[in-house]
Amino acid sequence: MEDRCYYPIEDSNQRPISSSPSSPVLTRETHPGHYTLRIESFSVLIYMLSNLKKEKYDSGVFEASGYKWRLSLYPFGDKKKNGEGFISLYLVLEDIDNLPLGLEINVMFKFFMYDRIRDKHVTVGQDAEEGGVLRRFHKTKFEHGYSQLIGIDTFKNDSNGYLVDDCCEFGVEIFVLENRRKGECLRMLKVRNPIDDDWHFTWTIPNFSTLRDNYYSSQDFYVGGIKWNLEIHPRGFLTQRQKHLSLLVCLSDYMPAEYYYMNRPNPGFMQRLIRTYYMKWVRRKNNKTNSPPHLFTESEYRIVNQLKKKHEAKQARQQFGPSAIQWGFPEFMLLNDLYDQSKGYLVDDTLIIQVKFNVIYAVTEFA
Repeated sequence: MEDRCYYPIEDSNQRPISSSPSSPVLTRETHPGHYTLRIESFSVLIYMLSNLKKEKYDSGVFEASGYKWRLSLYPFGDKKKNGEGFISLYLVLEDIDNLPLGLEINVMFKFFMYDRIRDKHVTVGQDAEEGGVLRRFHKTKFEHGYSQLIGIDTFKNDSNGYLVDDCCEFGVEIFVLENRRKGECLRMLKVRNPIDDDWHFTWTIPNFSTLRDNYYSSQDFYVGGIKWNLEIHPRGFLTQRQKHLSLLVCLSDYMPAEYYYMNRPNPGFMQRLIRTYYMKWVRRKNNKTNSPPHLFTESEYRIVNQLKKKHEAKQARQQFGPSAIQWGFPEFMLLNDLYDQSKGYLVDDTLIIQVKFNVIYAVTEFA
């Protein structure tokens, strides 16, 4: 059970509770849920620390919310942090040497002081009404708390109930907020801008009319740090066979070797069926391991007209990812136009294909 009462608390720019006598202080009857530091002779603690020339008393190690902690109490105040004239109290994360580098632990915690006169536990902590103060612990910042928890004079005032018969009690509750945050970042990759008629990649294919396989792949090339290759189907594919030249662009790092086996010339019914189900398996596999990046591209493709400079060109906005490791044009160019010698696309039986990327956006996930 929690209620509010009104205690005079000395002013402090680092105070965890209000200084005004009319400001409410959150109290409750139940004990702190995770750890209590009970001191049955505060004067003996002061005497002991003075003789040992120590500033603080460290509690025993305790476990809460999956981590090990301790309390550090400064009865004279933490002078290094402007705590002189106050009692200072900190929550300290233990076993920091065993923490993975880069691990951050978001912790909601609040301190308590026991009021022996009213039999209440006074909640100490900024935003105590919202559940405590939220702080980030990690390998290099493993201690959080208050250098000015409460003024020493206020603490020792018998009427406040914090120090009665030389006894006092401090407590803490700790709640670790698990970081399940996920997201993605969309960024534009650096792409070398081709100058005038300079394209990112030119693929020259000699003896084009002698090609007999279903498809051919170019050598790999890099744009925006991504490895690509082009793929042509000289007699088209799918519904465009014997009608159009088909052109695709591929993420070459993610094209499995078995894919090329499945694209041998003149596939029969069973081979086409196997190829269909195999590529579905590849997409599922890529979703789990070695997953291709999510990319959005704006690109241009053309078959060079070697006589009239009136090229067969297309522009595209494409999306690549685990289920789309290649993208292209089944109907890039009519075969009748391609083989028409008067139109200038095939000169000395040589075909020239060019590609350039204007923009590449990459989507990366983070957690």
